[in-house]
Amino acid sequence: MENTSKESFKVKLTEFFERHDPSKVFLVPKIADKFPDQQAEVFSHLNELYVEKKGNTPVSEKSVFSVIPPPHQGAEPV
Repeated sequence: MENTSKESFKVKLTEFFERHDPSKVFLVPKIADKFPDQQAEVFSHLNELYVEKKGNTPVSEKSVFSVIPPPHQGAEPV
């Protein structure tokens, strides 16, 4: 998945949460602000939380934000 504009990301997140957990739609702006360059990782993480578990376990706000950051890219400090 290629990163899209922040507004498009928000629309996709809103659609996801409206389908899987409407009580978490309020998190959309926070998620879009925190992970603008990790859109694929965010949706992969959300799919693991909601789709693959088929809603058997309540999902906390903390778990929604537990997307693993990408590995450090660039030169290591000397």
